[in-house]
Amino acid sequence: MQLMNKIKEKLVAFDLDGTLIDSAKDFHSCLNILVKKHNINQISYEDVRERVSEGSYSLIRYAFDSHEKEQVEDLREELLNLYQENCLEKTTIFEGAEDLINFLNETQINWCIVTNKPRRFAEKIVNHFFPSLERDMLFCPDEFIEPKPSPKGPLLACHETKCKPSSSFFIGDHHIDILAGNKADMQTIAVDYGYRKKDDYIEDWGANYIVSDLKEIINLI
Repeated sequence: MQLMNKIKEKLVAFDLDGTLIDSAKDFHSCLNILVKKHNINQISYEDVRERVSEGSYSLIRYAFDSHEKEQVEDLREELLNLYQENCLEKTTIFEGAEDLINFLNETQINWCIVTNKPRRFAEKIVNHFFPSLERDMLFCPDEFIEPKPSPKGPLLACHETKCKPSSSFFIGDHHIDILAGNKADMQTIAVDYGYRKKDDYIEDWGANYIVSDLKEIINLI
């Protein structure tokens, strides 16, 4: 009974892009379709990959070398429309994700996804790759307004699942994920294979744990 109570109090919350799924190739393809349309030089895969976790605004500002608000917003909407059509073309799940999710399901440990990706994209991708996730266990900025590094998303996930933050984990590939988890008083796990710039050192993020494979998390939780 005591073990079951501890399991019920525990939530494992994941970031999506760069943590569970590798979506960089689809973003790269869509961005280069867009820059070609506007007669801009093609963008390298490496430059896209290290900016994916920073979101579509970052990709547009970099590709078009622009900070003009209206132009960036218009181009961003073009990019997102392209991405919505092509978000499952080259995206894959990271090694270890399936094993970890199966473990959580078999042991009846609560799990969810807290992403800065709008629901119209996230839901399509999650339904494809993680059909066992209940719809109300996908938390997007559409609902909690403030994106990570705000702790509102992780805290909302804990509240909805009636799980204690101190007994729960937040897993991500970017320093904003770890910051959000730490602010929510959750235990944080950084994955070192995700999207970050070369001079962004994962050891400086303040995560409780760093892993190279999602299967390693089974022994931590």
